[in-house]
Amino acid sequence: MLLENKNAIVYGATGAIGGAVARAFAGDGARVFLAGRTLATLEEVAADIRAHGGMAEAAPVDAMDKAAVDAHADRVVAAAGSIDVSFNAVAVPAVQGVALTEISVEDFLAPITGLCRTNFLTATAAARHMAAQGAGVIVTLSASSAKETRHQMGGFSLANAVADMALLGRVYRHNAITNRHVFEVMFGGSSLGGFALTEEDRQHGRYTLTTVVDCAYRCTAAGRFQPEDPVLKAHHMWLGVHGTVLLDVGGYLVSPYDASRCFESQLVSLMIGAGDDPVSAARSVAVSGDRFEAAFRQAA
Repeated sequence: MLLENKNAIVYGATGAIGGAVARAFAGDGARVFLAGRTLATLEEVAADIRAHGGMAEAAPVDAMDKAAVDAHADRVVAAAGSIDVSFNAVAVPAVQGVALTEISVEDFLAPITGLCRTNFLTATAAARHMAAQGAGVIVTLSASSAKETRHQMGGFSLANAVADMALLGRVYRHNAITNRHVFEVMFGGSSLGGFALTEEDRQHGRYTLTTVVDCAYRCTAAGRFQPEDPVLKAHHMWLGVHGTVLLDVGGYLVSPYDASRCFESQLVSLMIGAGDDPVSAARSVAVSGDRFEAAFRQAA
């Protein structure tokens, strides 16, 4: 299983997303540590996970409190030996339905400062242990409305889940092109002096899919993807992008249907296929392109 012998903390584990992710992690073999404000509801999720053969423990944690978050992370490591995955699905207050010209500064800033605070605290608490371990995955959530032309969203518009999904595809393609020999060895296009990937090597590669799965859940929670099986949708994204990238790296795609044209069209088609409407899908893919270019301009 993907997360066998791994330990995962899920903050906000009693919410719809947090609970679903906790159950998915446990189903893939992880020992899950559920964190939230109310122990009784956390225990309900833990009991459900255990009833289905999973491993889960619950603890009340205020994810806005640094001391509480740090102490809980320390207890997890003391009990389990490591933190391999940290997932933050904490909800924060957000005033919506009010015109931007009418909203108060405090109400506008509340979701921004709240989300930044909890994500910073939980990520850095995990990172201290992960740095010592030499490995680990930190996953956070973002809203679906950022960089979209939606009104009366206040300060809730911090990210765009579908644009994030398209951006993951762009990064995958970029890494394959810029690290072509690594990509070819990883996926069987070439070999080096008898070197062959082990199952453990492949398992490390599969861990990267957790980011795509997380993004698929966020797209679903935002109402952009159809609710059926977000994990399968994440695999469809991986399969689709990988196929195009493989043809791209191999030099098979030529004008007028060159790699860039096919790739841009495919990203939109993948989002529509997952349930997004065509206009929103095209807009989010365009946003992902702007973000990708801006990131690499900044890096240069």
